[in-house]
This record gives sequence, C-alpha cells and structure tokens, in this order.
Amino acid sequence: MARVGCPARCVGSFPVSRPLRILMLSHVARDADAGAAGTSLRLASALRRDGHEVTLLFREDLVPPGWDRIGPLRDDLVPIAALRLLRAGRHRAFDVIDATGFLGVCLFPALRKRRGRPLLVARSSGLEHFDRDALMSEVARGTATVSLKYRIRGGFLHLRAVEGAIRASDAFACPTKSAAKRAVHGGWKQDPHAVSATGLGVTSEALETKRDPDQPWEGRVIWCGTTIERKGWRYFVEGITAAMRSQQLELELLGTRRNARSVLDEFPADLRSRIRVHGTLVRSQQFRLMAGGDVFVSTSLSEGYHYALQEAMALGLPCISTRDGFLVDAPPSGDLYLEIAKRSPSALAEAIARLAQDAPRRSSMARTGHGFAREMTWEHVASRTVEWMRGRLAELEKRDLVSDGAHLAFFRGKARIEAYRPF
Repeated sequence: MARVGCPARCVGSFPVSRPLRILMLSHVARDADAGAAGTSLRLASALRRDGHEVTLLFREDLVPPGWDRIGPLRDDLVPIAALRLLRAGRHRAFDVIDATGFLGVCLFPALRKRRGRPLLVARSSGLEHFDRDALMSEVARGTATVSLKYRIRGGFLHLRAVEGAIRASDAFACPTKSAAKRAVHGGWKQDPHAVSATGLGVTSEALETKRDPDQPWEGRVIWCGTTIERKGWRYFVEGITAAMRSQQLELELLGTRRNARSVLDEFPADLRSRIRVHGTLVRSQQFRLMAGGDVFVSTSLSEGYHYALQEAMALGLPCISTRDGFLVDAPPSGDLYLEIAKRSPSALAEAIARLAQDAPRRSSMARTGHGFAREMTWEHVASRTVEWMRGRLAELEKRDLVSDGAHLAFFRGKARIEAYRPF
C-alpha cells in the first residue's frame, strides 16, 4: 500500500490547503456499479481528480487498476483487514477513514480511544432501504415475498449495525436530508453539524449521452432496477399492463438481475412480445437504451436515494415517479417529474396516457431534469464532501487540544499536591 509511511496528522495544525489523505472502506456490493461500493468508488474518483490521496480497502475485484489499495481481499476478509490495519497502527497515515455500512462497527469503537487519530466518517447509501412501515404494510396486505420476509428479519439487523457505526463515528455522510434527520432525531448523532446530506452525483457519461428533448412520442417505456417489493414491482406490473392494453407501448426492463423468462411470466401472454428484459448490462448500454426511451417510470415504495431516476434526468428523459429518495429534498416542480401516488396502478396508467398526449410538457420535463442533474455531478459532491470533512477535522482537533489542556492541568495539579505533602 502506498503512502503508509506518511507522518501522522499534527493536532491543532491541520493545513487547510493540503490535500486530504483518505482511506475508504467498503465491501457491500455485487459489482463495481452497485450499492455503497459503487457510489464510494465514484466519489473516490472525483476526490482523486481534485488532487486528494485516496486509498481503497475494497474487495479486490472492485478496485480499478493503478489505485492505492490494501489487499488483495475477498469480500469476507475486508473487516478482518480493517482490524489488522488498526492493530499495526497504519491508520495514522490518514486524515480521514470513511467506511460504508456496518464496517465502522469493526473499526471505530477502538479507534475513538486513540489520540491523534483520523476523522471517522460513517457513510450510508440510504437508511430508507429499511422502511419498517413500508415493509410491514406489505405483510399486512399478504403480498410479502420470501425476499421481503428476509429483509424484515435480516435487514433490520443490518440497520442496527449501521446505527452502531454511526454512533461510534465522528461524522455521518448520507445522501438525503431525510436520512440525516432520521439519524439526528433518532439520537444516533447529537450534533446536527456532524451529519451531512451530500447527495450522490451523476457521471459525465450520463450527462453527455445525446437525447433529443423534443423527440416524438413512440411509446417506449423504461424501467430500471430490480423487481423486489420495495420497488413497487407488483403495482408497476398491474399499471403498465393496463396502459399497454389501452396504448401502443413497448417496455424495456433494465437491470432486473433475473432470468428473462421468469420476468415475462408475470405479464399477460399477449403482451410479452412487446417487452424486452435486460437482466444485466454495462453502463454504456444502459444509457443508450434509456436515451432511446420516451418516459422513465418508477413506482418505488422506499428508496435510499433513487440513483437510476437521477441518471434518467441527466439523460433528459421525462420521468414518472413516486416521491421518494432525493425527490423528497428536491424543490417542488411540476416540470422536474410527474408525481404519482404509491401503490396506485391506475395512477401510473393515467400518467403515461397524459404524458403521451402532451409534447410540450415532455420537452419541458426533459430540459428541467437535465438542468437539475447538471448541478449534481460527482465533482460537486466531492467539493461539498471535502469542505464538510475539513470542518469536522477542525472540530476534532479542537477537542484534542481541549483534551491535551485537561490532561496537562490534571498532572500539574497532581505535582503541586505531591510537592506540599509533609511526608
């Protein structure tokens, strides 16, 4: 690992202009584009472009060539490597340790006791993945699948571990203001300034993919994501089926991570010829297919951020969506997206029909969404993140200085007492 021999950070004298030395830990991912690891990699890339020194402690197949890294590692060895790094004292080479998910539980409690340590940042791609009300309502309706029951049993255990990491950290970085409020109101972080909703960025590839905002309607509907209950899949199937019966529509299902036949079996047989399923695809192919669509649709019940929707906006694709993820923080605008109610198949069918007949609104939504996404690049996110981290580093150093003063006063006082003892 490069730069391990860097000198420890000097308490009270952190230079504002110096590039940060950051260690990023993550192992929650299926691939380099997915989940917390995917977003951490994109943030790390933007930080490197800004001149900061970033070292990765990731699963070995997720680390791009040429990066500073600790490894190679299998997925299950990342927490062990984090503990070994702590035992060897190599954490002193960094200004910031940024850990996703529950990894902070493995590392932060022991590090908090050490003096001159790095800033400890817990990072989550979204706490709304564990929306108890949304999940339990599915159980009450009798629509819970095996995967949903697994999320109820196992997902909340993961949430408790994430909560532990946030409590043990110096600061918490999350994508949305609602997640930040949840951490503060839940007492996970007492200081609101220690919580930052920095958002997630869109890639230049998405922003640069060409799509004509005024293209005529051809009825191509885009769905991007898995087919789990949290995404409102069953409501989407019912709503799009009704829409396809009344309109000439074609459906592209992207990134379902399922066998095409099993997905098509959930639709009526007479409609399957108008549906194409792409279980997995590379990013360039995903953007090309999305840019060829006429409308992007989401029926999510709960989203940590809703990254696919933001990418659709970056492409200039009109969007129909429930209000969740970053949309809760977004300024209200009828031209940013067309909002539909959750668990309402009829609302989805009506929204598609309405948008099909309104070319001026489609063009306005395409331009507004693209403009909104241009202000949410990874470079913007990296800049906000660094500014926030520097502020938290300054607070950490103030605490260290106060602690140093308290220790010095204690020992000086003890020495005076012992000097006046008669024997």
